[in-house]
Amino acid sequence: MTLNGNPQVRESLPFYRRAIDLDPENAKAIYHLGIHLLGIGSEKGDQDEPIYLFTRAALLDPGVSATEGNTIRIMELGTDVAAEAAHWEERARKTGSFDDLWTAARLRSIRVEIGHEERSVLDAARLAFERVLCREPGTLSAFLYRGYVRAVDRQTDLARQDLERVVRYYPSCAFAWFAFAVAEARGGSAKEAKAHLAKAIELDTAVRERTKRHAELEGLLR
Repeated sequence: MTLNGNPQVRESLPFYRRAIDLDPENAKAIYHLGIHLLGIGSEKGDQDEPIYLFTRAALLDPGVSATEGNTIRIMELGTDVAAEAAHWEERARKTGSFDDLWTAARLRSIRVEIGHEERSVLDAARLAFERVLCREPGTLSAFLYRGYVRAVDRQTDLARQDLERVVRYYPSCAFAWFAFAVAEARGGSAKEAKAHLAKAIELDTAVRERTKRHAELEGLLR
């Protein structure tokens, strides 16, 4: 049965909205509201609300996007991620909203996560997070995703700097350890990469699925 055909899904919307009203930084409630709206269609009649909710959850709690398939959920929207990122960047220019700026940046990094490694894509993602950090220098999630982008781009030392900051404050973030594994594997340190990957999988077995997009990591699972 689809989400749209399940009345319990619609009935649960007020529960999640109430939870968010009580705690605007409840990342899991925000994320699950996004899942429900993804299934039944945004009340705004477009994709902005679920995209905003997924990226907002990732901002508040980096673990949400890693452990609960945030990237896949956004891709299920069937949207052009590059176009959506440009849309939110334009919104940010008009509104001056940090949340809009963040949403655009997260979408830029999702393009990298799904396998786009062209120079223009990597640079756009990195610059997007640098704009976020210029506005809010302490945004831990921005260091996480910029670290991943740098890892993919083989900027190993810079990736380590970003990711070390993340695990210092959030040692249970599986995606950070996964990004560390990417950085070390692409930097030629297979032993360190294997150790980081094992740590990531220990924290979240769903990380195994992510390795399918990284040939350099698949061999480390054997």
